[in-house]
Formats: sequence, structure tokens, C-alpha cells
Amino acid sequence: GVSSCFPFHARHRDGACRFHDRGQTQKGLRKGRRRRVAVGLIAALCPWLVAAEPSVRFATFHTELSHKGPGLLYRDILRKTEDVRAAQARIDAVDPDVLVLQGFDWDHDAAVLSAFNAGLTKLYAHLFSERPNTGLQTDRDLDGDGWRNGPGDGHGYGAYLGWSGMALLSRYPIRREEVLDLSDMLWQDHAPNMPKAIDIHDLRLASVGIWQVPLAREGSRVDLVTLHAMPPGFDGPEDRNGWRNAHELELVARRVDISHNLIVVAGVFNVDPLRGEGRKSGLQSLLKHPKLKDPRPRHDGRDETVTFSGLGSLRVDYVLPDQRLGVLGSGIAFGSSDFSADARSRHGLVWVDLLFEDVGQSLPQRRVSEAR
Repeated sequence: GVSSCFPFHARHRDGACRFHDRGQTQKGLRKGRRRRVAVGLIAALCPWLVAAEPSVRFATFHTELSHKGPGLLYRDILRKTEDVRAAQARIDAVDPDVLVLQGFDWDHDAAVLSAFNAGLTKLYAHLFSERPNTGLQTDRDLDGDGWRNGPGDGHGYGAYLGWSGMALLSRYPIRREEVLDLSDMLWQDHAPNMPKAIDIHDLRLASVGIWQVPLAREGSRVDLVTLHAMPPGFDGPEDRNGWRNAHELELVARRVDISHNLIVVAGVFNVDPLRGEGRKSGLQSLLKHPKLKDPRPRHDGRDETVTFSGLGSLRVDYVLPDQRLGVLGSGIAFGSSDFSADARSRHGLVWVDLLFEDVGQSLPQRRVSEAR
């Protein structure tokens, strides 16, 4: 049968049918730019009116930049290939303060992430990445193909160690000594009563990674919890991937349960609330969590964040902020027609502007004159 670790996000393309291949700027971003121009004029003419703007833009972006072999993404970043430039251009256009990347190959020295950051218009001061479970071998034949140590035999599907990992870019300090990496948690410890048909013995729960990363200043903090969950399809009647997706999301919900800090959950959940495959209970544990709110970002009135051939348009990428944070705006940014369809990630960059005004100095405040 098909490997239970088959990559739902494998880099195939949809061609002309992709609903996001539009040669226009997102309306929300256009309005934001007009507002920022107006604010800039006010700041220039009446500097005494400029006040602190305590908003922070959080975003998640599945870049689909993962390559077939280690070092190839680094090579292409240095070569400035079209797919790299397309991803960087989208980030530049949205200009998030805190950005989580998925589908981004990991290396031990973070050379790939540093090189990618160097190609952005505004460099991020703080970068973070950890080894993902993709390509981390189990020395078992998990996919039943008669061989061990293949792409489908790792804790997460991967052609090599570090394939299609995650990364964090932030304009605000990261309290690295307090980062919690839950990627090594065993699945059996989270779900001891799994159906016997699904062997999860000594397997990690996270298919890519699950992090809780504190962003802080002057003693206070906001915790970013991020993951790239297993897609719930491409398995058999035992629904192995559906169970794993739900359990990954439920683990994140438990982290929200016990957190006393401000919290933002962002990443690829790989399940739609209404459409497509998946056990919706895991997703609902986050969408209906009493500590979180769902801004439901949209593009042209639609909330789908990606279109897959044969599966249609789905909402699988999310930013869910703390109920205590105000939401000033949100949106989904798709690729510019300045780049070819094959060079652009199918996933939209999902962003949410959050108001920290009533929660003290949890993050550095931005002056209106410095607004994007």
C-alpha cells in the first residue's frame, strides 16, 4: 500500500487551474499601504502627533521550497532562482514581524536560513530552527516496501534528514533558553489506546516538528506555538495519518490549556474545518479553544489557503491568536504574476495583525512613523 508517511505537500503543481494565480495585489495589503502612506505624511508634517503603534504582524507561510537533496536549496538561494525570489518577494510584500516558514530545508548550521534571510529587503534580527523529524530514520520498514531507511521509514516522511523543515524569523528577541521543542514526544505517550492495526511503538508524534517559542522583552512574553501537522490522507482504512494529524493538533491544544502567557498558534494544520479528509476533532480543539480566537483571514472573500489537484481548495494554514489580543486585520497573500506559476508556492501566506496595547510591553512597540 501507499506509505502512511507519504508527503501530502509534495511539490507537484496545479497549472492554470490554481485559483490563486492572479496578477493583482491583495486588497487588504493595498489598503494597508495607503494607510501607511497617509500615516507617513502625518508623521512628516506633524511629528508631535506620532504615537506608539503596538501592533504586531504574525504570519505563516508554507514555501514549498524543499529540494530533492541536502544543500540544493542553499545552492538555489545563492543562485537567486525564481522560486526563491518568488517566496522572498511575497514575504517582502506582507512584511511580517514574526514569520514561520514551512517546506524549508534544515541544516545544522542554519546556513540555508541565514542565506534566505539575507535576500529579503528587510532582514530579520532573530532566526530560529531546530532539526525536524522529516528524514530522521527509525531503522524500521514503516511503509511496507520491503526496505528500511527509505523516505517513508522516518519519524516523518523525508528524502533526507532535514527535508521540508520549519524555520522562524522574528524582529523581536527569542528567549532561546526557554524554547520548548516537543518534536521528540512519543506518539504512544500521547495516545496509549490506539487501534491495534496502527503500530506507533517508539514513533514520534510530530511528523515535522512542534515548537513553543517565547518572544520577549523586559520580563514579559508571548509564546508562539507552531507545527506542521501530518496530512490526513494517503493511508489505508486504518486512517493512520488521520489519527496522527488529530493527535498533533490536540497536543498543541494541551499546550494552550496549561499556558499562562499570551499565546499565538500558527502553522500548517493540514486539515480543513468542513472540506476534505481528516478527523476534525483535532482541529476543533484549537478553533473552539476558549483561550484562542479565529480571525478567519480571507482573500477575495474566500478563506481557502491552498488548492490541490484532485482535492480542490482547502483551508489548511492558520494563525490563531490569544483571546486577549485585539485583531486589527488579517489576510492571505498569494504569489505575484511577476513569477511563473511553477515558481510560486500553492499556499497563501496567512497574516494577522495583533494589538498588544492592553497587555503591556509584551513586545517592542512600533512607532506609527515606522509602520510598514
